[in-house]
Amino acid sequence: YRSTSKTGTFSLVKTITSATKVSYINSGLSCGTTYYYKMRAYREVNGVMYFGSYTNVISRKAKPAKPTVTLSKYSSRKIKISWKQKAGASGYVIYRSTSKSGTYSKIKTITSGKTVKYINTKSKKGTRYYYKMRTYRTVNGTRVYSAYSSIKNKKL
Repeated sequence: YRSTSKTGTFSLVKTITSATKVSYINSGLSCGTTYYYKMRAYREVNGVMYFGSYTNVISRKAKPAKPTVTLSKYSSRKIKISWKQKAGASGYVIYRSTSKSGTYSKIKTITSGKTVKYINTKSKKGTRYYYKMRTYRTVNGTRVYSAYSSIKNKKL
């Protein structure tokens, strides 16, 4: 069951009839909106439905999908970062570090959701660079960010 308010009216989103299925992805939501969920088990015995108690209400904010990053050597001092366009994206933010678990610095904010590549020109030959990025969507003037992509690295 789902609602847009913790104490609001909850509507049935999905009935799962498989005893082996233990997850459900709720798609088609409005980015930036907080949704509230609760569920309950049921069992049918001789055509009669018996329902358990509702779970505690949990909430999650709908976020854009995270990007999948690809790196390639563009020249001896340049790395090409590319990704697949995400539907509804307002833009992307690219971060870089010189170690996988180090501090990442924002190197570029791409404000067009249609751009799918960036050439990082400020790189030193012989250095390994680690990149991650995230998608964002602007909702009512506020940026709502996706989770970070997986970290990719390339040595020049």
